[in-house]
Amino acid sequence: MDIKRSFAAPAFMALLYFAGAALSVHYSRFNGGVAMIWISSAILVARLMVLGRSKWPANLAACFAASIMATGLFGLGWAAAVPLALINIAEAVTAAFMLRRLGASCWPDEPFELVAGYYLVTGLMVPAASAVVAGLVISAVVGLPFETNLFHWFIGHAGGLIALLPICAYVAWSARKGHRLIPPGKALPCALIVGTMIVLTCGVFLQPMRGLLLLPLVFTMFTSIWSEAAMALLLPVILAAVGGTLTINGFGPLMEIDVDAGDRIQAFELFVAITMLCTLPIVVEQERRRRQFAELSHAAMTDPLTGLANRRTFFDALEAVAEQRRPACLAILDIDHFKQINDRYGHLVGDQVLKEFAAIASLSIRPSDRIARIGGEEFAVLLLDVTIEQAQRIGEKLGASIAEVAFHTTGGTVGVTVSTGVAALAGDADAAFEAADRALYRAKSSGRSRLAVAA
Repeated sequence: MDIKRSFAAPAFMALLYFAGAALSVHYSRFNGGVAMIWISSAILVARLMVLGRSKWPANLAACFAASIMATGLFGLGWAAAVPLALINIAEAVTAAFMLRRLGASCWPDEPFELVAGYYLVTGLMVPAASAVVAGLVISAVVGLPFETNLFHWFIGHAGGLIALLPICAYVAWSARKGHRLIPPGKALPCALIVGTMIVLTCGVFLQPMRGLLLLPLVFTMFTSIWSEAAMALLLPVILAAVGGTLTINGFGPLMEIDVDAGDRIQAFELFVAITMLCTLPIVVEQERRRRQFAELSHAAMTDPLTGLANRRTFFDALEAVAEQRRPACLAILDIDHFKQINDRYGHLVGDQVLKEFAAIASLSIRPSDRIARIGGEEFAVLLLDVTIEQAQRIGEKLGASIAEVAFHTTGGTVGVTVSTGVAALAGDADAAFEAADRALYRAKSSGRSRLAVAA
């Protein structure tokens, strides 16, 4: 199974690369020169950015073969296929390497430096270098003009990277992390945005007025503020697909420009790239703010030492379950003689004990249950859909598990026990907490390392 997977991913990548190259060559190659639009590099760079370095060779080899096939079958012929494939692969590797370094150094603290670096890498440095080498190869092998093919290669590859790489990279990162591109409940608004962009692009490119070209640009920029990042990054792709198809077929404002078909296509490609250039800074800043808001929200709901939910979050969950009249029980746990641990070993060791205790307790309960640190050495567990007898058994098992563990700290091995109070949640969160707290007090008064159930 692992062998199949190791071959399946590069093979699928090669198929995507070949499809992109074939489409580019078929629809945007004029006068026997290079393709005016190049989308395959964006696909490969996005893949490399999320892969470990050990997996690069297989994907690069697969895409190298795909590039040779596309150029040999549909492009400049077999004589130029191998050197141009080497240039394409080198371009993707260089861009991926530079962008990974850029992202690691700039995100999320320096978003605008990240965007500026992205523009320099994808819009100038990498495509310019590959264009020079490709122009020389094409001139030497095929005999076509150096300057013309250098210019067309540069515009085609720079435009493709700028316009398509953001959405390709976003999809690749989301797939790797298992994130949904469209959050729950946002499918309808996102569908309306996509539909509006399609209609708007058709309207603009089915008439001759060039001033209306601003409409898709403005709509995309506003979407980057209103909607999800995936939508904002997708809209330039929709613009490219719909507007490009109409332009190739002789429709739209760009038909008034007195240039040949290839230059007209590249003028449209520059328009799409400019749309992404204007949109990307907004998307990056919005994502940075969403990330910051999520971090602040997490910090407000989490105990910083143990990583468990804090008292406020736990009581919110407790009250929500009580309002639902859902059968549940509450257990309050207190580490016995914790002050003596702090006095003997120091507070750093005490903190280590708390963190290890939290980790063990989290693993000892069900995924549906809630655990929190509610203060000092006290923890609380909300046990859902259990009777008081079941809660008692869970509490006893947890206490026994803790007692059997030797906590390894910088001050040596420490053993701890816990006292536990258990109460049923009968529709009143405050009353249940007070009952469990009284039961805990009885357990500690009975000699500690005990469990008591509220009367």
